[in-house]
Amino acid sequence: MLDRPILKPPEAGVHPPPPGYRILHAEAEGLARLVAAAHGVALHHMAAPGRGPAVVARARHIAIYLAHVHLGLAPPQATALVHRDRTLLAYACRRIEDSRDDPVIDRRLDALAVAADALAGVLAALAACDLAPHLTVACCPETP
Repeated sequence: MLDRPILKPPEAGVHPPPPGYRILHAEAEGLARLVAAAHGVALHHMAAPGRGPAVVARARHIAIYLAHVHLGLAPPQATALVHRDRTLLAYACRRIEDSRDDPVIDRRLDALAVAADALAGVLAALAACDLAPHLTVACCPETP
């Protein structure tokens, strides 16, 4: 488990956080933890320097892919989840999209996306009920 947040918060005094930042930050970190748990790897291994074993690299690629495609994070934020450069995004997305032809992998990715959505709902409910003071409803993005 990491002792620091996965996504670096904006520098104080430079710019205010964009709408949805706090909740999105929690969703992104939760997504990375879901992917790590689903693949039986530790989150800190996904963020460690170097490629690591194939299962860790695969989990890293899936976390980046889902953060970008499902949560809509920009490349720098999606790859920051696992402490990587934004240039890894194109490679990770290409690898995961190519593997989605396998129905088992496609169902697994869909299940992870559903779990991420459920976690987002829990985080929004906690913020709305003041059960998580660091998450505020004012930061919750509007849904179209």
